[in-house]
Amino acid sequence: MNLIQLQPGYGGREVFAACIALPPDTSIFRKHSCDYSERNVTPVGDVEFCEMIIRKQGIQIPKPDFYPTWLSHWMHRDFGRFDTRFAPSNYWECPVFVKMADAYKSMPAKIILPGAVLPEGDIWVSQVVTFLQEWRYYVANGEVVTTGWYDGSDDDEPAPELGIDWPAGFCGAVDFGRLSTGEIALVECHHPYACGHYSDDNQAFVQWLIDGFNYMKANYSV
Repeated sequence: MNLIQLQPGYGGREVFAACIALPPDTSIFRKHSCDYSERNVTPVGDVEFCEMIIRKQGIQIPKPDFYPTWLSHWMHRDFGRFDTRFAPSNYWECPVFVKMADAYKSMPAKIILPGAVLPEGDIWVSQVVTFLQEWRYYVANGEVVTTGWYDGSDDDEPAPELGIDWPAGFCGAVDFGRLSTGEIALVECHHPYACGHYSDDNQAFVQWLIDGFNYMKANYSV
C-alpha cells in the first residue's frame, strides 16, 4: 500500500486532492514522527520537504532537465545553457530570460535587462517571449494522465492535444503554453515531485504522484 506523507502545515491544492481522492483504508501521515525512510511513502509538499524524503529513502536528487533534448523542437525561441563562472563576460546586450539549471527553486527565474550582470553559476538563457495561455500536462509511464490550466486569460480553455510520442516510462510535469505568435511552445519540464496541482481530476493527480515517485525510486536510487 502506498502511503501519502503530507507536509505538516502545507496547504497547497495537492493536499486537498490527496484528502478527497484516497480510499478510506489509505493511511495519511501528518506528523514528523513517522518513518520517512519507508520506501512506500510518497511526499506531498514543497521542494525542500519532498527532497528531504527523497534523500531519506536513498534516492539521488535529480538534476533538473527543464528543456529535454527530445522536446527542443517545441521551444520556438532561442535558448542555450552555459556556466557564467567560466564565461568571458557576465553581461548581456539584450533582455533575456534566465533560469538556474542545476537545482529546483535555487533562484527565481527572471528577465535580465541589457547591461545587467547575469547570475553566477550554471544557467539557462533564452529569448524573452510572451505566453498568453499555459497548461500543465501530468505524464506517467509515457502517457498524459491529466492536464490543467494554470495561467493566462481563459481558465476554461482545455489543454491542446500535442500528439507527442512520450519516451517509454517517462514521468514528469510538463508545461506548455501558447505564444503571442500563436505557436504552442514548451515552458518547462519538471521531475514528478513538488509540483502544483492544477488538474480537476484529483484521483488521476494523486495516482500520478504515486507513479511519479515510483519512477524516481526506479531511476534515481543510489
